[in-house]
Amino acid sequence: MEVPKEADVVLYVLVVGFHHKKGCQLEYAYPPFPKLRTSPTTTTEASPGLIPLGENAELELPDAWKHLPSLGIPDGAHKYQSDTIYFHLPSLVDDSRTVFGISCYRQIDADKLLKKDSDVTRETVQKSVCVISRLPLYGIIEAKLALITHAYFEELDFSKVQLLEDTYNQLNESLNEKLLMESQIFVGLSVRDLVLRFKHRVLILFKLLLLEKRVLVYSSPVKLLSSSIISLISLFPEMVEHGLVESACHGPDIPEDHTGDATEPLSTPILDDKPQLSFVSEMDLLEEINSALTMTDDTATPLDFSKSHLAMNSESFDEPPTSDVGNSSPSDGQMPGDVASVVSESVTRQVKTFPVRPSLTKKDEYGFPLEVFTKGYICHPYLSLAYYDLVNDPSIPGFLVGATNQLFLHHHKKFADALVDVAEGKVEVYSPNLKLQLHLTKEDLRFADYVVKMVIDENSRDDVFHGTGWEGGEEWVRSQFRIYLMSMLGTSSHCSALDKNQKLVLDSYNYAFISAWRKTKNFRIWNENAPAKMDEFPIGHPCSGEYSVSDIKAKVNSMITPERVKKLSAAVNAVNETGKVLQQTTKSWGGTVSSWISGLRKET
Repeated sequence: MEVPKEADVVLYVLVVGFHHKKGCQLEYAYPPFPKLRTSPTTTTEASPGLIPLGENAELELPDAWKHLPSLGIPDGAHKYQSDTIYFHLPSLVDDSRTVFGISCYRQIDADKLLKKDSDVTRETVQKSVCVISRLPLYGIIEAKLALITHAYFEELDFSKVQLLEDTYNQLNESLNEKLLMESQIFVGLSVRDLVLRFKHRVLILFKLLLLEKRVLVYSSPVKLLSSSIISLISLFPEMVEHGLVESACHGPDIPEDHTGDATEPLSTPILDDKPQLSFVSEMDLLEEINSALTMTDDTATPLDFSKSHLAMNSESFDEPPTSDVGNSSPSDGQMPGDVASVVSESVTRQVKTFPVRPSLTKKDEYGFPLEVFTKGYICHPYLSLAYYDLVNDPSIPGFLVGATNQLFLHHHKKFADALVDVAEGKVEVYSPNLKLQLHLTKEDLRFADYVVKMVIDENSRDDVFHGTGWEGGEEWVRSQFRIYLMSMLGTSSHCSALDKNQKLVLDSYNYAFISAWRKTKNFRIWNENAPAKMDEFPIGHPCSGEYSVSDIKAKVNSMITPERVKKLSAAVNAVNETGKVLQQTTKSWGGTVSSWISGLRKET
């Protein structure tokens, strides 16, 4: 029995099929999994790893991969003839590492098959060919796997699996770690499409990930969803190459006796102008109280403490947040018993953030990639409904996950801080405090407007080199965000709000954001371990300067969302219809009035 070698990039080639009674199940694995469980009446004569499609045949999956079949064939796959899925799993060899799945899904009419099993009772047969890779070579593997999947279906006999065995060997011969250092790693990951879809809001997404919040991304089909998530991650230097090593690891990292908290002092102090709460921030406490009220009474109004929190009622970034101070408080002046217990627990609990084990992330001389997807903050480009409990797990500090099933949307406000709709290019944030932190400054809007304008200009070219130029191209967009991140890191680590001039520099990035970012693990770890080329980090915003007319245009452009466009179109159509009615009414009344005047003249 063959087992994956440590040096192999591809660990397994799998086939996932849809069974009319059992749902998604694993039908083939090469190399075979250690445990093969079949009924006494079935045999595996076709090929090692091929599972007979009888009702009693089953491949026993490791517990960590028990939901793998549901990732190979996504929710709602029957709506599409073909699709591609990116997904993450914990490694079976080392649970502190992540392996990367690429799956090509297709469906075919059952009548076309030359060899059809008795279990095939539907008009179509749905299957996916999956590759489990040790390295995040998404687009490179997808390009090869799409051809293999097409050829496998063209056989019209799924028992012919020699092609899949050859695929395993050929991929391992052609793939190696050197590809991580080449631009090919971004094949199939278009940040230009991301910018065209989200416009100025792509900068909001960029800053949102740095805050390590719980972000749910929704879209369909799954190819658009998972590729958009990885494309967003590729805006961060070295993140795709080396920053996803722990992205699927959410087990306990810290011993029970660990007493570290989120605000424990660092060897390199972070400059700030105000003391921080020992264990949880005021806003975290407010959100927990609101959660308790929601759990005890669905009709309860969220508390809004005066003199400490900004009240903002908009649920998206269609409008900038206001700065009105809320003055509401509980009518009776007393907190419910359940809420009081939440307050007591919140003040005394200690947030476990830093594990004892060392980081597995490889860093360059600039300290990149930042440790965003480490220490329990997970990233899954796609999750099926079988993982619904995962996003509701309170022990997970944060996540970036993609879903196509609408059931994730039913109660997403209870487990997510933000919802991103890829198809609509929409970002919704629910916490007033988080909205304030993600509000784009005039300098931010200049930067975003510049990037969007260059991408649109490059996209509008009519020549044969459309989309291949440097300015507005894929690598250019990534380079702009690298400059932005380096400037923000340099500014955040060197400037103090105690100095008025330095406070103005921090304000150019939104001081509320900088203050929150300084408390995250990705900034704290980077700041503790000053990179070798720290002197190359610029201080100040790359788009700082005097306010101008272009800033007004950028602000207006940032407020033009797909939802607003729809509302505006509806309003314009309503006005047009009203105009037509008025015009017809005017003609009718005009004729009546003319006849009446003519009659008067005759009488006179």
